[in-house]
Amino acid sequence: MRQSSSRSTFIPKGLSKTTGFFLGSLWALCGVLPSFAGVNPDSQATDSRLLLTEELQWLQAESIVYTASRREQNVADTAAAVFIITQEDLRRSGVTNIPDALRMAPGIEVAQINASNWAITARGHNDRFGDKLLVLMDGRVLYSPIFTGVIWHEKDTLLEDVERIEIIRGPGAALWGSNAVNGIINIITKKSQDTQGGLVVAGGGSEERGFGAFRYGGKIGGDWAYRGYLKYFDRDKSWTPSGEDPNDQWNTAQGGFRIDGTPNTLDTVTLQGDLYDGEAGSAENAFIPPSANQTHREVGYQYSGGNILARWNRTWSKDTELTGQFYFDQTFDEYQYDDKFNILVRTYDFDFQHRFPLFDLHGITWGAAFREVDDHFTNSATIAVNPTDKSSSTYSGFIQDEFYLVDDVLKCILGAKAERNDLTKWEILPNARLLWKVDNRNTLWTAVAKSVRLPNRFHADVTDLYFDPLPENALYEGSPVAYFVAKGTHDFEAETLLSYEIGYRTYPSNQLHLDLTGFYYDYDNLRSLEPHLESTTPVTTENGTYLAIPVPSENKKSGQSYGVELSAEWQALPSWRLSGSYSYLEVLLQVDADSMDLRESFDAKYPKHQVKIQSSLALPMDTEFDLSFRYVDDIELYNYDGYLEMDTRLGWHPLPNLDLSLIGRNLLNSSHPEFRENTFYTVSSEVERSVYGKMTWRW
Repeated sequence: MRQSSSRSTFIPKGLSKTTGFFLGSLWALCGVLPSFAGVNPDSQATDSRLLLTEELQWLQAESIVYTASRREQNVADTAAAVFIITQEDLRRSGVTNIPDALRMAPGIEVAQINASNWAITARGHNDRFGDKLLVLMDGRVLYSPIFTGVIWHEKDTLLEDVERIEIIRGPGAALWGSNAVNGIINIITKKSQDTQGGLVVAGGGSEERGFGAFRYGGKIGGDWAYRGYLKYFDRDKSWTPSGEDPNDQWNTAQGGFRIDGTPNTLDTVTLQGDLYDGEAGSAENAFIPPSANQTHREVGYQYSGGNILARWNRTWSKDTELTGQFYFDQTFDEYQYDDKFNILVRTYDFDFQHRFPLFDLHGITWGAAFREVDDHFTNSATIAVNPTDKSSSTYSGFIQDEFYLVDDVLKCILGAKAERNDLTKWEILPNARLLWKVDNRNTLWTAVAKSVRLPNRFHADVTDLYFDPLPENALYEGSPVAYFVAKGTHDFEAETLLSYEIGYRTYPSNQLHLDLTGFYYDYDNLRSLEPHLESTTPVTTENGTYLAIPVPSENKKSGQSYGVELSAEWQALPSWRLSGSYSYLEVLLQVDADSMDLRESFDAKYPKHQVKIQSSLALPMDTEFDLSFRYVDDIELYNYDGYLEMDTRLGWHPLPNLDLSLIGRNLLNSSHPEFRENTFYTVSSEVERSVYGKMTWRW
């Protein structure tokens, strides 16, 4: 952690942000060319052949996607905005966590709040608990039923086990259900057969104080394989411009296993699970009744959990298969204030899917699912939920039909999902897509879909969550301090989105891939926080009297968003790959005439422009050099200026099974802010420059 209170800024004073934006992009794209122009490709033939083999594997992995249609297919055959992060991308980036890996994807906003918390979304509406992005890991839903969104510091795996991360920008509710509103992320890990032998990872540095992992895989007979892993990391606290201690150091220990088998020629079976235990912290400038002044307090946070998943698949042909999956997931979170606020959540999920051809013209995929969530709360003095114990169930079924209107040229995809939950009852989620294969190098697609974001447990049942006090005399002459108090309601309806997308995908050559997507979103029934002044009541405690103004969640907001996303990948040389993206986003929100919404304005809480550029180069003597730049535009709500950052990795393979890396992250600024979290008044901190080393040994 840096102790200095000064902060360097990469963009000089007097240089406009727009100019800095384009200069930074130009430097990132072209500045590396002179540096490596003197490398003779003939002098590194062995390295080039090795990298070319890796790139062919990368191209093959990238061409396959599952999430877009719940079956494996070529990316060129998908009517959706798809981006894939491969294992090779993860290795070459040097990242140590999933959120930082997602920074590579176009149209994805990744903003770090402090050392252990992130706000991540696709196409706007970002927050610490980003509620419009559905995230899966091997078919297991990571989306929290309590807060909505993903609690990112709890969701981890051994990155070396990840085969690919599939990112779908745009709705996917017709296949994956509610909360798949702005996008879907599916983290897919390798089969046990692909992780045989041993693996050791170790490293550390300035912010990554230390991390390590061990994995071993083997065979069980001729048709079964297994692996097991252990990992641990310890991360330093971040830095605050105010000089306050952010108290956000973070460490976690995790272990897991996976078993894959083929008991016969038709069936495959998978059994996998994880256990984890960790602790983090934060600092808050909280409001505690009856005072109207903020109180600085440190918050401890301990979490633990585990999951187990079983999946069976029977495949009769490439077009006919049957899959059944069950998983159990448990999380326990303890927030340590002056007293403790605990949350225990158990999830039971069963999913069934069948795929078959109909009359040799239609490809039918249908399925059904059931999920039960049981939770238990231990309330504190400043936050409470009633009832403290609750069970909720969700039933759903879906069907999708893929067929060609013109053979191998024009494909139509129609589908819908029907879902019933305990809060909003029935939700019908239709979807229509059209794919035109202009030729074998050019594809056009368009889509119209409806999706919903469901209320969470807090929206329904919170009874005491105090925020934003009004000073004395604010309501009337002589009035005491007045507090807004979040109150649950079962009248809050699902937020809805009607989306329109169009995309163009082209391969001008075998070395170049371009992808262009445009979208328009129409939101309705968005959440607003509506104070009911007429229901204000006095509350007397041993410390004094204050007024409590109830604030339930209501649906008095609507909005639109639109944008463009462009991505490109270029195999410039057999030993050199370049990729990059640009995304533009505009969000417009309106409230009803009778609304008194207290929520932050999301139409000023996002970057309009993002640029991301990556370079991966193989050098002589078994070395690699990776370089990435990203520009993220202003966030007006927080008065955060846009920033330009650079990450680097220098890798060396002294032995075929040994990888040594030196990684630098956020090198252009000593620190920079990315996001602010105001729900719990967390002390704002900044992302710091960091350097660390990493060793990976396989046998």
